[in-house]
Amino acid sequence: MKTQFKVINRTSRIEQILNASEVARFFKLNSIKEYAISTIKPTEEKVLDTFIISGISVVFVICITKIIMQWI
Repeated sequence: MKTQFKVINRTSRIEQILNASEVARFFKLNSIKEYAISTIKPTEEKVLDTFIISGISVVFVICITKIIMQWI
């Protein structure tokens, strides 16, 4: 997922969500001093990554537990 930016007009408080190429084009036409800009973090990938890491961790713990139990 590509990084998206939230551009807010400082006087009118109008918000726009743009991607990187649109932001570059937008600030060629408008003064950057009149706008506040921030990045929007992608949430879908973060949730998916969390589930994948959690699954791998559970499998790792189960395998290590089986190996230790065979030694005992």
